[in-house]
Amino acid sequence: MISVSVQVDTKDVERATEQLGKRAPYAIARALNRAGESGVTAGVRAVSQDTGIKQGDLKGTSKRNQRIWSRRATPGDLVMTVYADVARIPLADFKARGPGGATPSNPAPSRGKGRGVSWSFGGKARGRERRAFLARLDSGHVGVFKRMPPSTKKSEKGAWSKNLPIAELHGPSVGLVWKKKEPVVIARVREQLAKSLVHEIAYEMRKG
Repeated sequence: MISVSVQVDTKDVERATEQLGKRAPYAIARALNRAGESGVTAGVRAVSQDTGIKQGDLKGTSKRNQRIWSRRATPGDLVMTVYADVARIPLADFKARGPGGATPSNPAPSRGKGRGVSWSFGGKARGRERRAFLARLDSGHVGVFKRMPPSTKKSEKGAWSKNLPIAELHGPSVGLVWKKKEPVVIARVREQLAKSLVHEIAYEMRKG
């Protein structure tokens, strides 16, 4: 995993936190989480625009589409951490298209014949692999597969069997793209953190 931690320096709000006493960490934790989630939203949007993957498929709830997630700050641990999956993304997720209009939701295997499979990273021109095809495995997983040269069948990870030199193709990892978009996240957190701190400290003061 690639993790990015944002910690708050309370010097700018020292007087207010002194007045709050033991309640100060609660205000700071909520401010960190508000600002952090705002940064995550900006980062997810940037990664989505770069890759063409839907935002819901980047920060979802299932094992397949939970590629960006976070651990919230608490009063006892004033750190909010954002995680981005470094596993390479199946090529099928990049708007893959096979012969005859085949798609990941309705794959029609060509077994490497015809025009192969094309895909798109964001708004960039579509790539194409003529020896690739779309197929659904018995597990239900749909992927873009390619017949590999016989010399690779023993070493190629992901081959269906020892006698079939076939491997699934992948694109970049979310973690790699997220790292590239980190300045967007950091800028948003910095923009929101001061506002969130003022809001949360004022809220705690009104309570007590």
